[in-house]
Amino acid sequence: MFLERNVGIEVSYEKFRVPAQNYNFSFGYPRTHTCSTCDAYKAQEADIETLKANATYLDEMRQLEDQLRSLHIEMELHKRQAGSFYREKRLASKQTRKVKEFEAITMDYGKNLPIPNISTGDVYYKRQFSFYQFNVHVLSGGSSTFYSNDQTIAKKGSDEVASVLYNFFFEVLSSDVLEIHIFCDSYGGQNKNWTVIRFLHYVAVVLKRFDKVQVTYPIRGHSYMECDKNAALISQKTPAETPGDWREAIASARVKPSPFQVVKCQTGMFRAWEKALNQNYSKKFAAETRPIKQLIFKAVQHRETYNGAFSKIKKPQPEQQPHYLQEVELEQAYSELIPLSKEKFKDLQSLKRFSRQEAQDYFDSIPALSPNDDNTQERDSDF
Repeated sequence: MFLERNVGIEVSYEKFRVPAQNYNFSFGYPRTHTCSTCDAYKAQEADIETLKANATYLDEMRQLEDQLRSLHIEMELHKRQAGSFYREKRLASKQTRKVKEFEAITMDYGKNLPIPNISTGDVYYKRQFSFYQFNVHVLSGGSSTFYSNDQTIAKKGSDEVASVLYNFFFEVLSSDVLEIHIFCDSYGGQNKNWTVIRFLHYVAVVLKRFDKVQVTYPIRGHSYMECDKNAALISQKTPAETPGDWREAIASARVKPSPFQVVKCQTGMFRAWEKALNQNYSKKFAAETRPIKQLIFKAVQHRETYNGAFSKIKKPQPEQQPHYLQEVELEQAYSELIPLSKEKFKDLQSLKRFSRQEAQDYFDSIPALSPNDDNTQERDSDF
């Protein structure tokens, strides 16, 4: 085609040939968020190097060299700990291709997407509606499911994470999978909290969906995973006037290895897991969650590194002993749609004139708080 369009120019086919196998290309990812610990180390290193360059006494020079050596050791330890998380994920990914009963996933909430997402200048001075998407990425084949809802359907807390995982485990994941390894960040409000921990134990021990569930959390600042890569494929500049527009954009954002599967979440999907699990479990975890790096569910075990022995959770007192064999009674997390604040609703009404009729009708149907209602519920739904 090049030669046909450029008559007279001689160029060999080899110039444009791409090898069919064993690609040797490497691409870095854009680091919009870097590790705060690494950045602090680099700043300290730069300060010490500056002091060292201006040092006039030998003792001062040696003291600065000792500080620099100690800092390098801390940096190396931090990087090795961060590397352990990715090594665990690579090993799990390889295992999924060998054993059909074993699966590994990554999961995370993506960035809130605005509605309407339009180019009109007025949008920069108005409050917009939020569209949420929770991504579950399967490491064995690369399939990826986005659970999506607008902010009137549900919030973004532990109950929502447990509800989505319940749907994925029982409706999406193959029933052949008996052992699952989960990789997710350590955000306490969503993934790393007592509600989700109890939920995973409940699924494994009470419902017996899995023989084993293992969760691995990364070192803070080093949590870049497949979910982040998937989110990067969704163009933030996509014109979107309704939640359906965003769902179409997500569904068409990837072709290989397979298009994203988009689930439209309704209010009935979300259950009050925290309230339900209080029926069988204590209300407080028997260990500090912050330092934990891995959890295993069958007999509940944890460890604060990526190697070494697991520790068992201290057995509760007899009067606090949970009745693991009882199934919990699940209630809906929301009995009705979550209303917007009157200010946001007013802004949406102002912006709807720039949208098509379908979007205008949708904005009119959104519930809003009355002027005398408290806006706490609205603010909570935006975090």
